Amino acid sequence: MFAFLDTPFDRDYPVYTRANAGEILPDPVTPLAWSVIGPGFEEGFRISFCDDFSLLPRPGHETPFKLVGRMAGRFHLNLTAMRLAGDRLPGTSAHVVDLQYFGDAAATGLPEHQSHADDRRFRLKAPPSMGRTLAGIGRRVDRDRAMIDELTHDLDAMDPSAGDDELVRMLRRVAAAFGVALGTHVTARALTSPILEQAVNALGRAGIASEDALRYVASIPDLESARPSRALAEIARTIPADSDLARLVGQGSLDTIGASDIDGAADLHRRLVGFVDEFGHRGIGEFDPTNAAWGQRPDDVVILLGHLRATPPPTVEAPDVDPGRVARPLVAAARSAMARAERTKDTCMRSTNLLRRLLFDLGDRLGSQLTVGQFHMCTLGELEARANGAGLPLVDELDRRAREFDAAASIVVGEWSDGGLRTVDATDAPAPCDADGRIEGIAGSPGVTEGRARIVTDPYQDFDEGEVLVASMTDTAWTPLFLVAGAVITDVGGVLSHATIVARDLGIPAVVNTKVATTTLRDGDLVRVDGSTGEITVVERA
Repeated sequence: MFAFLDTPFDRDYPVYTRANAGEILPDPVTPLAWSVIGPGFEEGFRISFCDDFSLLPRPGHETPFKLVGRMAGRFHLNLTAMRLAGDRLPGTSAHVVDLQYFGDAAATGLPEHQSHADDRRFRLKAPPSMGRTLAGIGRRVDRDRAMIDELTHDLDAMDPSAGDDELVRMLRRVAAAFGVALGTHVTARALTSPILEQAVNALGRAGIASEDALRYVASIPDLESARPSRALAEIARTIPADSDLARLVGQGSLDTIGASDIDGAADLHRRLVGFVDEFGHRGIGEFDPTNAAWGQRPDDVVILLGHLRATPPPTVEAPDVDPGRVARPLVAAARSAMARAERTKDTCMRSTNLLRRLLFDLGDRLGSQLTVGQFHMCTLGELEARANGAGLPLVDELDRRAREFDAAASIVVGEWSDGGLRTVDATDAPAPCDADGRIEGIAGSPGVTEGRARIVTDPYQDFDEGEVLVASMTDTAWTPLFLVAGAVITDVGGVLSHATIVARDLGIPAVVNTKVATTTLRDGDLVRVDGSTGEITVVERA
């Protein structure tokens, strides 16, 4: 199924995957969103794999492959390229890449990786490039944040009556900056994995169990991705249980809180406005600038606050262990690397939020000519042409694109595709669980707990304290639920995915990359979650 702006498969780099890519952009990406962020994703991965690590040639006329793609509207990663990079990077391999993306890769029928004639040349180039990149990554993190801060200042200072051409020019500037920031983020995340593995192995040699080692390493003060949930929890603890103020929060409206004369409402409104000012660039599906974030939908923050009333403060202590003289600097380096990777992601989200603000402004201006759906079927190039005097695409063409997009979004895409899009039906879907009612995934955060499963499709639906959060994937908008969840289970993800990092920071068990949890478990199922082994057991069906 082809959708407008989809990426053609490359003959020499033919295998693409949705695994892990689904955590970045879980939903089908509209033509507008892809035309804005697609080039930045491609450039970001090129910066990392081609420039920072010297693992792949820069795609060009002779090697025109794409490192990322959009097939049937879904974001994909070029697995052929990722496997080549894995084979060429010291300390890893294509097999390790497969394990990271798929767990038991053999069970998926994934085509075997083929070595390349240039492997030896790139293996010689990679170590010095990696050393230079590691030495300069800290400066790049600070440089990227300063770049986005400057763009934020310029956008805030822009005249509200500026012409559409000025908005489009600013969109181009921010989109280019997004690509640079994403390159730093991909590199920072890639550097984290080997450093984390070295630290955990060193702790293991010191006699520390693997689950204690992972939790010890993951004890990171002021982790960027956990800051919104901790800040919201601090606000929640000022709201007395069963009070008029608590019932006011239950109405889920920031304006209602601001207009109320209930004791404490004015102060609560002030604190919530401050929260939105600080974290308004985060939200559901936050890599997609056509999705509303907390800044556009502050009432979502009030709904999340309602989940946290009377929640005790998270007081997770790192295991009381002596890492030893050898492991101690490795642990410090791993903590620093994880914190750095989360900071670079936050920088990316700040850039996508600037794109979001500009796109929402353009959409409002075109509201008399196009519906929201038709606007999302336009491309940035078409909006730029219109701002320079050309006409918009015909409504019939936009409606045709919409039908094509909806049709592509309705199919189920396989975890991987080889040379052409592979769809999934009931006959080749993975087995839901074994005969003993077990589901296996990747051990994300240690600990064992039992609780009733709750399938959550967005973090603003009802959720009770102690329930096991079961989701396809999570991002920052979900983290307040982690504060009241007994455990977290996701369909996708890895050891360094959002769900595992935050779950370890908050001290709750997590199992990720189950592939089938949301379709196998039902609301109310009693499940045992073992975050140390990656095993989920259905104790009792609802």
